[in-house]
Amino acid sequence: MRSHTLSFQAGLVEPFSGTICLYNRDRREKLSEDFYFHILPIDMQDGSLDRRGVFSLDTHSPSVCLLIQLEKAATEEGGVTPSVYSHKEPVGHMLTQLTMADTSDVPIEDPLSILNSRTDDNHALELRDKELLVSELQNTLDQKSKQLGETEIKLSAMMDEVNSLKKELEQTRGLLDESQMNCAHLENCLHEAIEEARTNKCSADRRAVEYDALRSSALRIHGLFERLNNCITAPGVTGFAESLHSLAASLASSVKKDEADTTVQFQQCIKILADKVYLLTRQSAELLERYLAMQAVHGGITKELDEKKELIKNLYNKLQQEK
Repeated sequence: MRSHTLSFQAGLVEPFSGTICLYNRDRREKLSEDFYFHILPIDMQDGSLDRRGVFSLDTHSPSVCLLIQLEKAATEEGGVTPSVYSHKEPVGHMLTQLTMADTSDVPIEDPLSILNSRTDDNHALELRDKELLVSELQNTLDQKSKQLGETEIKLSAMMDEVNSLKKELEQTRGLLDESQMNCAHLENCLHEAIEEARTNKCSADRRAVEYDALRSSALRIHGLFERLNNCITAPGVTGFAESLHSLAASLASSVKKDEADTTVQFQQCIKILADKVYLLTRQSAELLERYLAMQAVHGGITKELDEKKELIKNLYNKLQQEK
């Protein structure tokens, strides 16, 4: 076990405080928690208080030391300020290497010599720390140089990739321009197709209307022909004439303004045909009556002629007998 004893034996004129901990200089890390201390001047000290600090550590490494961090500067009586302290600025880190000692108090007769020796030790430690820091910085610089070389290689590869991506971007941009031109052309074609489809639709609608009109007219004419067929197949001439006359009258009463021209013409033809059939029927009846009358007259004349022939024959026979 190593026992480190620290005693403050200077004629201080103002209190100061700080922290003490065990510190490894090689690994630059703390080995214990921070112990706070507060030091009073001699005239303010209580003789009953123990002003010693004992720290124990199970190691024989010479790199273990005490790290003292002052929070307030210490000034000796008489205006003498050791170089290890700063009265104006607080000390950041002060490394102190203590020698082996027992746990009893060690009287110090010359505080300035002790402080000077500690100052030399501190300078040596600081120099060593700086050398270690330089070595670490050199190693860090080598590592950074190596990382820089690797980064340059990666950067070169990335630049090559960027150039390749630029070429691909140019090609893609050209394809995009061509695609935009094709899209514009297709859009024009689409507008033309829409206009053509609209025109065809209008034409198809017009033709559909015409077809509906023609179909309606055809159905109506078909119905008229059926009725005309029924008139024609009626028995007897008189029945045909009467049926045709009634059909013409029915068509005349059912004429509409929006009827097609063909339907109107057919209705007119039916009316004219009915009139002529009716006239022919009357003429036929009159001719029949005349025929019957002529036939009766012819019969009378024939009978009279026969009687005259018989009379002439009788007269001839009589004349022959007289001769």
